[in-house]
Amino acid sequence: MKIIFVCNDLDYFLAHRRNIMTEMLAQGWRVIVAAGYTRGQQSLQTASGSAEVFTLGLDRYKLNPMADLRVRAELADLFAREAPDVVHSFTVKVNLLSALAILRVRRRAGHIPFVMTFAGLGRIFSATGALASARRAAVLRMLGALGRRCAPVVTVENTRDGAYLVDSGGVPEARLVVTKGSGVDLERFVCTEKVPAPI
Repeated sequence: MKIIFVCNDLDYFLAHRRNIMTEMLAQGWRVIVAAGYTRGQQSLQTASGSAEVFTLGLDRYKLNPMADLRVRAELADLFAREAPDVVHSFTVKVNLLSALAILRVRRRAGHIPFVMTFAGLGRIFSATGALASARRAAVLRMLGALGRRCAPVVTVENTRDGAYLVDSGGVPEARLVVTKGSGVDLERFVCTEKVPAPI
């Protein structure tokens, strides 16, 4: 089995998803991590094996249509060449570019199972003002249209983000999965009264 993870930068992936990669390698999966900001790294060594690294010309902070189309083309070429069993992408921009790339190669590569993860909704969903509102509406429309065409499973790390994406029409409820996030479990780690310090 082969998986391609797609993310903004390699450090993010290693900080938050290394355990998934390590377990998949231990189970015999071939793992490819496509990311921006890889510092030229070509592989990731773990006790379970080695994952391949594919560097994307991605700028996570800027909206540059020409550069973003090049990233979509890089992803489409990678997906067509590797024919993965699944693609798993993280964050808003990378989710949209991965979906566009999957649709671009569908005729050559067939149906590619796809998982989009929103580990929080990011700045585009929290910013205020008319421009931010217009961007948010455009992203939700695009997410909804792409979701209907490439049928991803969409994961979020809390029910509030999931409800927002469903209620705004960005994701059908049947395709949404809420996973345990990387935050603190407030049911397990409850607040207690502060113990006064000795004087």
